[in-house]
Amino acid sequence: MAIQLNPDLAVAYARRGSIYYKLGDIQRATINWNLALKLDPEYDDVRNILRALKENRLKTTSLKQQ
Repeated sequence: MAIQLNPDLAVAYARRGSIYYKLGDIQRATINWNLALKLDPEYDDVRNILRALKENRLKTTSLKQQ
């Protein structure tokens, strides 16, 4: 709903990515995290999550609210 109301809200994509990740859908999680980073290139939490995923060391996701 948040994305429908404000499609430029990076945190909404980041959170949706985390939800997909917790559901085991890594592909959709990665897509949403990359969208969040595209909208907000300074979103360090998302950058760190993507780096951890790439390095195969992502265990939990916790995104701070911006």
